[in-house]
Amino acid sequence: MRNTKAAVVLATMISGAVLLGGCSFNKTVDNIKDVTDIEVTEGSAVETKPAGRSVDESLEAPVFVYDMTGSTTVTSGTEIKINCPAEVTDGGEVTYQWYKNNVNSNGGGTEIEGATDAVLNVDTTEAGSVFYYVVAVNNHGDSVNMSASSTYEITVMEKGNWTSDGTGYRYVMEDGTYPVDITIWIDNMMFTINADGYRTDDGKAIEDTTVVLNKAAAATDAAEEAPAEAAPAETDAAAAEQAAAEAEQ
Repeated sequence: MRNTKAAVVLATMISGAVLLGGCSFNKTVDNIKDVTDIEVTEGSAVETKPAGRSVDESLEAPVFVYDMTGSTTVTSGTEIKINCPAEVTDGGEVTYQWYKNNVNSNGGGTEIEGATDAVLNVDTTEAGSVFYYVVAVNNHGDSVNMSASSTYEITVMEKGNWTSDGTGYRYVMEDGTYPVDITIWIDNMMFTINADGYRTDDGKAIEDTTVVLNKAAAATDAAEEAPAEAAPAETDAAAAEQAAAEAEQ
């Protein structure tokens, strides 16, 4: 892992958005002379630490409710969302910034403009595979702590047409290729395709276009560690019977 630091001296009027670990903070600074340390850590989602905002690791890091690991294949134009909320218990405000990457890494990605909610509406206009992740920030005044989610892969295929060859139906692209051994979203219908490229069902309507994610291990562990409900207290009658039985012995 390699760290690179650069000191940038600002001596003019600055008005704009300051980026911190994937979360944008709108800030106007007049007539300042300040130093911003820029730290770049390979494989890290936290790439800048702007002046006036500091990372405080003693603050609670946001915990994601779901594990983002997974993938979905859709045809172009299909509506699909990813919902990856995070939680804190120390009273901080959680904010979000989504990123996209062409490799399976939750660092070094490209910020998705305007994607600052827990839910991401995925752009499916262009064919190809993209890895998405989100950085959640726990805000306490000028101090923050943050967490980066795992990645979720969305593969977008060009639209094709269902064709039958007497054996079954295949979804054939313009170049003659077809998907195999996959579950795919086509025009908001979900189809399972076998290893020979034939669909195995008539499709299932997608009522909720949000991908299904598994509960994150941290959230599951927290639920398992929650204290069990106390057993109902014994009634006075039961207690009296127990006392009488002990007296007879």
